[in-house]
Amino acid sequence: MRKLFLICFIILSCLACETPVDQQATSGYFDLDELLTGQVQRLGHDILKSDKMIQINEESDRIYKELNSKMLEEELDVFKPFDPGLSRYRNAFDVTEIDGITTYDKKEGVKQALQWVKVERQASMLTVSAEILEETSIYTTQKKMSLVLDSDQIQSFSLLGYQKMLFKDTAFFEMKVSLLNPSN
Repeated sequence: MRKLFLICFIILSCLACETPVDQQATSGYFDLDELLTGQVQRLGHDILKSDKMIQINEESDRIYKELNSKMLEEELDVFKPFDPGLSRYRNAFDVTEIDGITTYDKKEGVKQALQWVKVERQASMLTVSAEILEETSIYTTQKKMSLVLDSDQIQSFSLLGYQKMLFKDTAFFEMKVSLLNPSN
């Protein structure tokens, strides 16, 4: 029960970073929301099998389950705060592009949770990784995500990090999901 509560808390804290105003993309930035929505539309017609590993501190669980489009959308929603294209991040990044790797680094002096985003394109592979660091007087949370696509189809995604709350022990968490049979 404690583990379920902690998982729900972590997921809800990820979703709390997003506000409806943020849905307008910042011109020229990578649009993660569009990518995630496209994946739900593309893969959501089939029932997908997934292998999901969740670990909180020393406790872990592995879940094999089938995902319909609604469940896939809910799984991917935790990545929306990592989108550099959200309007709240307008002019917040220094962008560099070298050999198919686009990096968005938070500009010095900018106060925001999203620290960096890296979009790597090589042949048919696309890898998106990013980090959020939130520090308040009550808690510190770090979340790193990774999303891997092959031939424009999501293959796996992960989220790992920690949360340190005032007067509580630090909770480390990790979630890895592999789609076992994304259809073409």
